[in-house]
Amino acid sequence: DEQQRRAVTSEGRHILVMAPPGSGKTLVLTRRIARLIQDGADPGEILAVTFTNRAADEMLSRVEALAGKQAAGARIGTIHGFCRRFLKKIMPDLKLYGRFEQSELLKELVVRNPDSAIDLISSIKNLPPGLRGAADMEDLEVFEAYQARMKKLGAVDLDDLIIETIDILMSKKARIDPAIAHIMVDEYQDVNFSQALLIGLISLNAKGLFAIGDPDQSIYAFRGASLKSFIDFQNNHTDTQIIKLAVNYRSSS
Repeated sequence: DEQQRRAVTSEGRHILVMAPPGSGKTLVLTRRIARLIQDGADPGEILAVTFTNRAADEMLSRVEALAGKQAAGARIGTIHGFCRRFLKKIMPDLKLYGRFEQSELLKELVVRNPDSAIDLISSIKNLPPGLRGAADMEDLEVFEAYQARMKKLGAVDLDDLIIETIDILMSKKARIDPAIAHIMVDEYQDVNFSQALLIGLISLNAKGLFAIGDPDQSIYAFRGASLKSFIDFQNNHTDTQIIKLAVNYRSSS
């Protein structure tokens, strides 16, 4: 429809698309990537990130169906996968701890409820600077003990992938190569403070930043995701073009 077409074809540098359920979010995102490739953009300079492997796989298969073999050069995947590949070039021995390994480590630290502690640690890591001190003292003790053990083991968790990448880019110890000209972010409502900062750093010299999501659907509140990401996007980019997809094609009348 007309709003979907605007989202796919707009040449604006900063575009924020609000896409409620059934409004064609994945269709718009994948067609925009295919359109960029067909219009001559270098696929290697395209980065499209989402939050689950399943969503990333679907995005890639749809783009390949639209743009053919050229789509293989585009960087399409999860935001954590992107950071892991970037860090592996700098730290070949990078040891990533998933939820199971984190839980086992916390059990060794005699933490009563490891699952809750993992979410708590994640939320503390993703607080804006200066706000960590507001956390409960007991929570901070668990956090600091966890961090100390992880450092001793030379391990990182999913949140550290983002934070380490930010530190390297900000200190200019390394750069993303090839550079990214077009960045697209799926499920933007699930972006937290650290991820928004990373996206901002990556897109500083990009030709376009395209974010799409539904502010009513965030599922990562425990990691600091909130409607604030949409508000901050508009505040940080005064030239933001807002497009609202209004029709639900998934549900019957």
